[in-house]
Amino acid sequence: MKKIISLLILAAVLLSVSSCKRASELDTEGVPTGGADTACEQQNVNGETNPDTDALTVNDNEPDSNDTVSDAAERNKDSAGNVTDSAKIVDGMIVDSKLSSYIDYSADELEDKASVIMICRYDGQEVQVLPDETAPASYAGESFIDRYVTPLKVAKGSVTDSVAIRTRGGVRDNIIYSSDEITLEKGRSYFIYLKEGTSVRENDNPHYKMFSGGTQGCALILDDGTLDMTYIDPDDADEITQLYNSIK
Repeated sequence: MKKIISLLILAAVLLSVSSCKRASELDTEGVPTGGADTACEQQNVNGETNPDTDALTVNDNEPDSNDTVSDAAERNKDSAGNVTDSAKIVDGMIVDSKLSSYIDYSADELEDKASVIMICRYDGQEVQVLPDETAPASYAGESFIDRYVTPLKVAKGSVTDSVAIRTRGGVRDNIIYSSDEITLEKGRSYFIYLKEGTSVRENDNPHYKMFSGGTQGCALILDDGTLDMTYIDPDDADEITQLYNSIK
């Protein structure tokens, strides 16, 4: 009886070893054995990032970021020399996304710091602005877009019939420049807080800048005449709405 039991135990051990070996062979042949770490779950066969993990698609036939010599790629490399998430390759061009750190101002602080507060309309006129050698060092190699708006009502400041609002954007040297600032939509009106911009060219056009931080100090005016407060701090909503209603 003891011999039979020993034989049964030996057979079970041999069967277990055989199963583990087969699983190992399957794994080395490219068949995932499960778990969130497997390459097949992170990336599809075309080399495109899974939409569930990253919305950005990078195709195999597009150049690697390390093959592109550019200021944008250099600015967005980490200490190991790898291009970080702020510089991506899309349609053969680097997307240089600059997400600025910023102070989250209250409505009172925005009103105090703004040079101009107004209701304006954007009709689609825009001009690309490239800094020259007279620009501050931090602006070298950048690209900006001036969007010209028509003031409708002004709560603070003095403006002309057409006002340039400058944001980071445009294409330069095969680089797409972007930022976290709101992009004005053609044909829409806004209630906006602006500060004076910095000259980046000799004889640069007068212009204003938005406050950093996405939609901070900029609210779309809806079709019913009210403000879209989706991205406005709830603590500031009443005060901003009150100032808007006083001039509309």
